[in-house]
Amino acid sequence: MTRYSKLFEQTQLEGLQLKTKTAMAPMTRCFADDETGVVNTEIAEYYRRRAKDGIGLIISEGVVISDRAKGNPGVPGIYTQEQIEAWKEVTNAVHDEGGTIIAQIWHVGRLSHHE
Repeated sequence: MTRYSKLFEQTQLEGLQLKTKTAMAPMTRCFADDETGVVNTEIAEYYRRRAKDGIGLIISEGVVISDRAKGNPGVPGIYTQEQIEAWKEVTNAVHDEGGTIIAQIWHVGRLSHHE
């Protein structure tokens, strides 16, 4: 047993059962469809691989909460039914590997819209 092996033990965090004590910080990737904000199968595969590699808690890239919250192209949303359904595929892919994922909700502030 190495001094780092405790990192790879299961743990609980606020009621979530995590397979390891590691976390993946959110990283803005801008790979969603720019027009619709919908994530795709490549994004689901990206997060699935992280879960398969043993990340205990995955925090998604910033997910905008309205069309007025967006500040960068290619940022995913979670405010339309189409976006929600696409994120379910991501979540299922992570869960299939025994992982846990949570969304980083994002609004870039008043700079995103003139109003």
